[in-house]
Amino acid sequence: MMSTEHAHWLERGDIYALGALDGVELKDFQTHLTSDCAICAAYLRETRETLNLLHRSLRPITPRLDLKARLLEKVRSEKVVPIAALQPKRRRAGSESRE
Repeated sequence: MMSTEHAHWLERGDIYALGALDGVELKDFQTHLTSDCAICAAYLRETRETLNLLHRSLRPITPRLDLKARLLEKVRSEKVVPIAALQPKRRRAGSESRE
């Protein structure tokens, strides 16, 4: 039986394998991996193999032309905000506004 703590690591392993783990959770998981945890290393290897095979198991389809045109038009009409614009601006030391 696996401890609740280890279930936590395996859940993070799924997210890590997808490349979607970040911040403190990413650092914590990478630290855990460096502890030579054989269970997580094997699980991560298996998860990556599964993800690698998953896209090969799907049959590509070509959407109907009218559907494709509507989707592309929808994407073109969406307002795209650069990621850099979403990040809060950081103040530099000594550049505080004076009133």
